[in-house]
Amino acid sequence: MITISEASYTYFGTNDSALRHVSLNVPRNSICGIVGPNGAGKTTLAKLIAGWRGPGQFTGSIQVGGRNIREAGALQRSRLVAFVGDNPPLQLTGFTETVAEEIAFGLANRGVPRERMIARVRDIADRLGLRGLLDRAPQSLSSGEQQCVAIAATLIQRPRVLVLDEPTTMLDPQGTERVFETLRDIAASGVTVVMVEHRTEVLREYADTIHLLSEGQRMTSGPPREVLGSRLAAASGAGITRFTAAAWEAAIAPDMPPVSLDDAVAAFEGFLAHEPHPPVIAPADPAEPAPPPRNVPAVVLRNVHASYPRGVHALRGVTLEIPPGNQVAIVGRNGAGKSSLARVLSGALLPDIGSVSIGGRLTRETQPELLARSIGFVFQNPDDQLFARTVKDEVAFGPRQLKRTAIDTLVNDALEATGLSDKRDIHPHDLSHADRKLLTIASVLAMNTPIVVLDEPTVGLDARAIGLVARIIAELRDADRTVITITHDLDFVAENCDRIVLLGGGRVSADRTTRNMCASEILSDLYGRLPQLAQLARALQWGWCPLTPAEVGSAFGAQPA
Repeated sequence: MITISEASYTYFGTNDSALRHVSLNVPRNSICGIVGPNGAGKTTLAKLIAGWRGPGQFTGSIQVGGRNIREAGALQRSRLVAFVGDNPPLQLTGFTETVAEEIAFGLANRGVPRERMIARVRDIADRLGLRGLLDRAPQSLSSGEQQCVAIAATLIQRPRVLVLDEPTTMLDPQGTERVFETLRDIAASGVTVVMVEHRTEVLREYADTIHLLSEGQRMTSGPPREVLGSRLAAASGAGITRFTAAAWEAAIAPDMPPVSLDDAVAAFEGFLAHEPHPPVIAPADPAEPAPPPRNVPAVVLRNVHASYPRGVHALRGVTLEIPPGNQVAIVGRNGAGKSSLARVLSGALLPDIGSVSIGGRLTRETQPELLARSIGFVFQNPDDQLFARTVKDEVAFGPRQLKRTAIDTLVNDALEATGLSDKRDIHPHDLSHADRKLLTIASVLAMNTPIVVLDEPTVGLDARAIGLVARIIAELRDADRTVITITHDLDFVAENCDRIVLLGGGRVSADRTTRNMCASEILSDLYGRLPQLAQLARALQWGWCPLTPAEVGSAFGAQPA
């Protein structure tokens, strides 16, 4: 269905090619996964398959359905191939008043009869769990819900080829499963699916073929387990599952390393017949004096109710206390109120009922510039946060506004922590999406606030960049600063957060230490998923819950491979 021959692409104003002589084939009725580190050329390739011309020089050829996609007219392209990007708000039209109208927009432009449109909207809404949102305004939805609407609006047009760039980054486990099950169904019906994705565990289950890119070149192609569990994938920075990492840490080396839960269960059952011993965590020295109690918690919410002008009641009686120095994860399904909680903490959304205190100051009674000295925010979408002409100026803006001392030192430290030191003079919007994400983190780090809120900090990042974020959180912990991480990435949470607060329906459903939450039933029952290693421990009925691959290696008495 898709034949790519010697495709190369160079953006104007750059010396390095985004793609270099890439050749590959995608059969009809298949799901093809494209993986690789940030900057590998994945998004460029995906957009080129969809017929994007872009600001650059292309050589080679891309045939889609027997047509040269670059020579096809706009109408031909729209009927042949559809594209879903990784930024949900940019995918919405902005012209519709309801989700139903948004999903039907493309059909309406094609003159599809109203009765047929309504039936197709209801069908795709049922498949993707959107039936209850059809009368809502698209702008009132959470980012995850908007992402699902964008996918629905594309699927309903029934293209022959569907290209998706990180389609489930903002979705909860239920939403992700519904999307991938739908993609599997449409592939079986004759649609060809090409997907850029960092979440290798879902590609293992749903993709037919994986193509690994690195530095603009195709490194290897093959079945999902063969590619995703390879040392080449790990070395490239594309990322591997925790199942693969745990097997390597435990020195389990089957012919093909485990990538999915089923793979891992089979690998570990065959390695040892008895349960591994959990690693011993040394108790605190009783002679060491306990730290003095701090009288003022970093964050306190008391019976907080909050709503939006369109009538959406986002928070319903949230009570939460976060002491200084805590590393807390806020998790929950799409629409649970996670980002609304972040807005309440920032003072951008004031509670209808209840109170919010940041460092002892009530948000309702405190000027935003004073709150900004105590709490810094990294938004979900970096493009909502960047405005300066250079990376250096972007990072310096916050500390200048707060009148911090030693601004140059703060800026240099933040750039070094995020790996952006060599890009300080570049315009922020000339950076890749991943580097723009890291830039927003650097901008908040330089403000040197005692509280940092990270909203979906790992979305769109490869293994190397996620490692940088993890190191930053560890350094903030060492500096006794409070970090609140809002995310769907439970594996990142398990490795980097001390405590999990589970939201549901705008309320706190559970609040426990990370190991306790991961070992309990409540996370899987209310959220629908556990971290990968907690899934493995439960499947093998271990009496303990590992949080990191290193803990699994230690439990099996093996040195890292």
